[in-house]
Amino acid sequence: MLKGWAIVRVLRLGLGLIVTYFAFSNHDWILGLIGAILLLQAFFNATCCGPSGCETDRPQAKRKSYSESLDDVTFKEVK
Repeated sequence: MLKGWAIVRVLRLGLGLIVTYFAFSNHDWILGLIGAILLLQAFFNATCCGPSGCETDRPQAKRKSYSESLDDVTFKEVK
């Protein structure tokens, strides 16, 4: 838990602390729940998408280069 603190993780911790403080001062349990979620995400380095959920990696065989995809395009003239 002490390694890998990127700027986004520190930002989640800061926002979680601020939101939790305001939740306790205003006696708002919904805001407290949001603050707790942000704090848990910061402590466990979890995101909404999962460990690498935003990455969309396709197999290498299906990838085409930009020039190959332009060769397959055909145009039809419309008058």
